[in-house]
Amino acid sequence: MENTTEWVITFGTTVTGSSNYPKACDRLIEELTSALKESCYGFRLYEEDRDGEGLSLRYAFVWNPADDTFDFPPYPECWQQLELAPFKSIYPDSDFEDIQR
Repeated sequence: MENTTEWVITFGTTVTGSSNYPKACDRLIEELTSALKESCYGFRLYEEDRDGEGLSLRYAFVWNPADDTFDFPPYPECWQQLELAPFKSIYPDSDFEDIQR
């Protein structure tokens, strides 16, 4: 694993069965964000992508692989974990500290 403590995890889901896509996305974002707040990693929503059918969310968080294994927090079943990567490999020109407001 990378020798970093700044990470990004991406979740994705398909938004179906709703006549109001924006409102369904807002509800799904709130549900996932609320579930992740229960963990010790300090997840912060960093980026969202809505394409009219799906929704993907990137959360930045702090984890030190040298200290322990990543223990996925429980999250709603409709979400699929798509990516786990060092923050700088996804956002090389961004400052992680900017999201810790």
